[in-house]
Amino acid sequence: MKKTACLLFLLPCLAVSCATMTKGGISNVRREKIDLDACFYYSQVAEGHATRNVAGMYKQYVVDKYLAKHPYPFRSATEVESLEDDRNCDVMVHVQTTPHLISVDTRVDIVSAYSKTRLKRLGIPTGRFEVIAGEIIESLAASGPLYAQIIADREASKHRQNEPAVAATGISKEELSKIVQAAVQSTVQQAQPTPTQAESDADKPAYRNREDASRYALIVGAEKYADLPEARYAERDAQSMRSHLVALGYPSRNIVLLTGSKATRAGLAKNLENWLARNTDEKSTVFFYYSGHGAPNVKTGQAYLVPIDGDPQYLEETAYPVKRVYEQLGALKARTVLVMLDACFSGAGGRSVLPKGTRPLVNKVDLGFPGQGGRIVSLTASDSDQVSGTIEEQRHGLFTYYVLTGLNGAAKDNHGQVTVDSLYRYLAPRVADEAHRQNRDQTPKLLATGQLERDDLILR
Repeated sequence: MKKTACLLFLLPCLAVSCATMTKGGISNVRREKIDLDACFYYSQVAEGHATRNVAGMYKQYVVDKYLAKHPYPFRSATEVESLEDDRNCDVMVHVQTTPHLISVDTRVDIVSAYSKTRLKRLGIPTGRFEVIAGEIIESLAASGPLYAQIIADREASKHRQNEPAVAATGISKEELSKIVQAAVQSTVQQAQPTPTQAESDADKPAYRNREDASRYALIVGAEKYADLPEARYAERDAQSMRSHLVALGYPSRNIVLLTGSKATRAGLAKNLENWLARNTDEKSTVFFYYSGHGAPNVKTGQAYLVPIDGDPQYLEETAYPVKRVYEQLGALKARTVLVMLDACFSGAGGRSVLPKGTRPLVNKVDLGFPGQGGRIVSLTASDSDQVSGTIEEQRHGLFTYYVLTGLNGAAKDNHGQVTVDSLYRYLAPRVADEAHRQNRDQTPKLLATGQLERDDLILR
């Protein structure tokens, strides 16, 4: 009777019983790297009275329970909302479920994102969640025919995109191809790389941690202001930081990225004060990152983050106090909070602004960091009376660039780990040296409340 009840009413029980099975499952799959960007789309066909959200359950077990425990061999893996959302994909994996009374029909279509051709359809036994994950990876193995076909489709797509539109002139296709190749080769030989063409060597993570659903992040990149100078490369800082957080194990669904028109005071406030509080608990790790302008209140000495709609002449109404950032983060139930600020508050230039007609005469800016209690560790780009600058050849904030290179492995300690402390020890002297080459001072600061041991905060 208990087994019948499980079959009829507790379909998730099947997943529990299957969790220990390995034959044909993911534990037997070759773990070779697959140089593809994969998109996953989950759908459910309702039939009769079977209305359980089986698609959501399959996603939970296929992704969270199995693939998350065995990091994706793909170059990237993204969940999408529709089959048409394949702009950043090489391959679309469509998991379709049809629930019945005591069983679930499952099929998985593997589709080339370029030719829109279905390359393979998998039929999966009821409840065999680990088999789904294993079959997907096995089907797309780098040594297999599906992988070769998708790579060929990708190269053909690149060729079509680069093929110039030429009116009919009587030139054969072969002759035209030779002309184009000669022109391209000549251009490549003569062209000199420019800063706008180069990518920073820190943008792409060189690692990937296992996804951890207890991690949450709020990232702000405020660059283009209506009435203020640009905070150069702030958006790129934020976007690269997001990529590294995903590699550190922060789920994409748990990261809020505010750039462009979203990097407003309202966007910052609602996510900091409401979204984080609503989603985190005692097991959570929270990361807050800001890249953009800061400003001091010339009367009180209080430091403010200046979003894209901020006005230095009306800081209290349009900007966000750094002290309040720490207060909101300190009030969370989270186990650990890590803060990084690539801004400065001296009012002396760089990523710092002042009201028109005033000069940077604030003797000491109050960053509002709590002295005791809480669970906060803070890394800031500079001391309160200094300027935070950029590193032009890398197109990043100077502080952020060395954070990213440190995360990529340059800041590993003697145990082969990157901790908050080892990251600070790596970046602080390098930021200071580069700032000296730019004829200025910039000294990053590491602050921690008494309840945290910096060495224990392992990032990767």
